[in-house]
Amino acid sequence: MNGKYIVFSLITMVSILYTNCGTLKNKSSTLFNVTEAYYQSWMSKNQVKGTDIVIQLINVQKEVIFDSLVFRGIQLPVFIQKQDDVVTIKTVLSFDDTKFSIDKKVTHKPDQLLYMFQGKRYFFSLKNIRPLPTKYN
Repeated sequence: MNGKYIVFSLITMVSILYTNCGTLKNKSSTLFNVTEAYYQSWMSKNQVKGTDIVIQLINVQKEVIFDSLVFRGIQLPVFIQKQDDVVTIKTVLSFDDTKFSIDKKVTHKPDQLLYMFQGKRYFFSLKNIRPLPTKYN
């Protein structure tokens, strides 16, 4: 009797956790849609190097607040541009902090977009960020 109760309790807890995780994951896909995601490395004549990361979104719900992005294990603040129904999220990963400084934090997390929705923190995995050719100025 005791063993059956434990097994039943474990199955119920796993079912609840699985349902909650699925709801959380599906929630981000209904809050916005990614139409394009790319990065482009660059280098200037002054030997300043960096990478621009750009994410374009549509159907963004008004309550969503984007605040940062993780790219190659480094968390960076984002800059947001809205034009018509398209939201463009940009950030820069600079390799020369003396000439171009943006706060960054090493997280060792996979590429992801971080945002707030209804007072809670969420992330959206960025799995298909495509590289563009390096730009030389």
